[in-house]
Amino acid sequence: MRPRKSQDTDKPEWLQKSDELFQPVWKALWSSIQNNELSLQLNPLPIEALRFIVYSLGYSDDANRNGRHAICMAMLRQSVEAISVVELGLTRHASREKQLQLWQDRKCSPGALRGWLEKNTWKTYGPGIWNESWAQFMGHFAKSVQPYAHFSPDLILWQEAFFGFSPGRGGWQGMAMTGNDCYDPQKASRITLFHSILFYVLARLLVENSSGARQDLKNDVASFGDALGRSEYLFGNRTNWEHAFLGMMWRKDGSTLFE
Repeated sequence: MRPRKSQDTDKPEWLQKSDELFQPVWKALWSSIQNNELSLQLNPLPIEALRFIVYSLGYSDDANRNGRHAICMAMLRQSVEAISVVELGLTRHASREKQLQLWQDRKCSPGALRGWLEKNTWKTYGPGIWNESWAQFMGHFAKSVQPYAHFSPDLILWQEAFFGFSPGRGGWQGMAMTGNDCYDPQKASRITLFHSILFYVLARLLVENSSGARQDLKNDVASFGDALGRSEYLFGNRTNWEHAFLGMMWRKDGSTLFE
């Protein structure tokens, strides 16, 4: 994931906020995760989890620019699960080493790990982006890419470029294109939004688990969350926004929704 060039214009507010926070958040995040104070055996795990996320965002960004949108969604699904391991490197909960050891020993599934975090850390984090609980927000976040855990008809839809519906003979007709590297500007924009949501989650975990986090950084991260909540793609809806990352999206009149 790279900051966009300064000459980019007409960027949505959430992307502007993401770009502004790019350098300070990643710098502080790497510093915190490398000083995780875990035992010698467990110390590398959160670091490798964060490195996996960084690599995935970078490759996903390149794939997205080249129209390989389905590949992006498959990689991002894995990145969401890696966040839980990163969080165990940031929190200072007394039982985090035990939980991380269970995960390393294959005795704690990704779902069970999220359940432990919900019970032991998330209740202290405050609201998500619409004043819903952090647990509710993270639940929708995980569900948004759950359909892409396997190769499926849902994932195939991300390989097609969709251009909306228009009135035709006998009713409404949709237009889509398939083939090598079918770039769909709306899909590309929504994937960039998901990159930003993932980045926001990491930024929130950083400031929620760092007693020394600057107040201005906390304020900027909160403002970033507010901007994400105003994205048209998320419907302004705290109850089912994960549907924003289905393969196809259009307005009620059949036109393409683009932000």
